[in-house]
Amino acid sequence: MESLRPHSLSNAASALSPRTGAIPESNPELKQAASPPIKADQLQAPTARSPIQAVLSLWQDEPVVISAADKNSALALLERTRKGYHPTVDEMGAYRRVAKASQDLPAVDTLAETVPVMTQIFARLDRDKSGFLADSEIKAARLNPSFKGREAVALTTLLKLNKSIQKLSFNEWKQQSGTHLKDLSALGRRAAKDEPSKWTLYVESYVFNQGIKLRQIDQRLFPQGVASIRPDHIQQGEYGTCTILAAAAAMAANPAGKQALFEMISEKSDGSFLVHFPGEKPVAVKRPTDAELILHASSGQDGLWLSVLEKAFVKRMEGQMQGKSEDEVEKAVNSGYYLSEGIRLLTGNKAQDGTIPGTPLPQLRSFVTQTLAENRVLLVTLNPDSAQAKDKALKEKTKRNEEIYADGLVGLHAYSVIGFDPATDTITLRNPWNHTELLGRDGKAADGVDDGVFSVKLDVFQKLFSDIAWQTRDKA
Repeated sequence: MESLRPHSLSNAASALSPRTGAIPESNPELKQAASPPIKADQLQAPTARSPIQAVLSLWQDEPVVISAADKNSALALLERTRKGYHPTVDEMGAYRRVAKASQDLPAVDTLAETVPVMTQIFARLDRDKSGFLADSEIKAARLNPSFKGREAVALTTLLKLNKSIQKLSFNEWKQQSGTHLKDLSALGRRAAKDEPSKWTLYVESYVFNQGIKLRQIDQRLFPQGVASIRPDHIQQGEYGTCTILAAAAAMAANPAGKQALFEMISEKSDGSFLVHFPGEKPVAVKRPTDAELILHASSGQDGLWLSVLEKAFVKRMEGQMQGKSEDEVEKAVNSGYYLSEGIRLLTGNKAQDGTIPGTPLPQLRSFVTQTLAENRVLLVTLNPDSAQAKDKALKEKTKRNEEIYADGLVGLHAYSVIGFDPATDTITLRNPWNHTELLGRDGKAADGVDDGVFSVKLDVFQKLFSDIAWQTRDKA
């Protein structure tokens, strides 16, 4: 497709073919702005106590009576947290009240209940017996299957927030770096305050979300067979693997792609897995630990397959970087993957890169229609270096300097093209974060649902996105 100005992998590092590796935004203010909170009175949350007291009192043994509306609101909150929303304290407290009286809602701990668990596992994490938890010690522990359930939530919270937690108490040993038991005591005191800080509220919601995520995962590989592979249940985790996940979502949007993904992963008798990337040697991976399930990409109730696929991708990259440190490998994983490389890895076909601006609309329309009709993967990204200048006062920064612009799009991040409607001339795209999409003038999802899926007119698409990659018909 000459008008798309294709360019080869040899010059893929140019500004016209950026690496994509955006990690989901973790700013609680951004999440709450994008998705207004459920009103606390809908769940009959207690109002006589301060927010934290209300949360901490919800595990008392008084009888609880809930209504159908309470249950439905709790289920709605579960769905929103699955898509990255950070709930308020009242919402968390109200949810726990409902979960306590229900047999089919996952129960989750408060931060005040999680801090003692952190203290209990401290000695197991402190491998060098220094009295301080270094990042490397916590990272190593995430691979340990003995940390389950509440311990895994405590572990991943420490991993996520170690640099912040270790500053909570005075450290007379300035040469030491890491979290001390005194820091955990300080965290516990913060969790018990009647009027917690914004940071403490964020940690509270992080603990809640990770507990919900873990307890919602079905730990079978494909619980519903090939039907377990659904594009709307593919959600990126803590790694910058958006290209692989966007390619998987594009494949999951059609029957042939679903079947290919289903046949790509097999379970061995010992509970480990083999991942067969087309044209490559199988990659053997152990069953993900509970901590890995929290940190990795997830398909939730659709099973382990997505977490296993991502784990195999990371192990494959480790094999390509033998002799490199763990930090170097992690940096490489989070630096992302070229769009075309992700397509080639999952499909086994050659892939080609191109640019969108300047392509005549009739030819772009014909190309998109034909590519999707043939069930071939199509990915796009927005390269900030080649995009028009945005309103800097309105954009938010993600933790790796990708940019969420005022229009809701994420720079240097892979999107799946999952549909095109010739009748309305609209193209449908999906963000593998499972949230954060094109915004309307009111600052909310333009289509009314912040699920990462959105449709735009083709001429608008041409102005918004800069780079494109597609699966060719030829084997790699």
